[in-house]
Amino acid sequence: MRILPREMIADPCKIVVFSSSQTGRWIADQLRHDYHLEPEMEGEHHVVLILTGYDTSEGIQRLVNAVRGINETAVWEKQKGEERRDGSRGFTEMTKHLPKRRILPSEAWDRKREWKELNESKGSICAEMLHVYPPGIPLLVAGEEIDAETILAIKQLLQAGANLQGIMWQEGRVYVPVVKNKPLPNLCLS
Repeated sequence: MRILPREMIADPCKIVVFSSSQTGRWIADQLRHDYHLEPEMEGEHHVVLILTGYDTSEGIQRLVNAVRGINETAVWEKQKGEERRDGSRGFTEMTKHLPKRRILPSEAWDRKREWKELNESKGSICAEMLHVYPPGIPLLVAGEEIDAETILAIKQLLQAGANLQGIMWQEGRVYVPVVKNKPLPNLCLS
């Protein structure tokens, strides 16, 4: 675990804590539960913290102690073999796929929509943007086709604890917003 050097960060009040062996969610959870510090955001393998003029010496020292303590915990867990070994892809890998655009986003927004269970949505056209926040980069944009690779990515992201915006949970099932009356299957604008 390391704090990125100042020359890699444009804002001097931001501190980026990076780990190659732990997820940003894991780092953020440690900061919240063990050190009572709230990160500004978490990414795949990092968290961002912000220092302000209101931070006290005690709060800054707590942050220094937190990074040291989390680093020791991460090293110990890695040596103990508790790091992720399930072969699942990281957030970056899960969000690289580019689905086919079937209709323009404006057309998708103007059409009637419905919620379809994720496992039954293959071939449907997404009616809204689905994105992991942070950072807010879309996994699907309105008008794009929901394909098998996107369904798999959504499942893996949710299993990894990602905050996926645009979906609906109901009775333990995931639903996605789809265009109710999809156009002819061979209409492709991309």
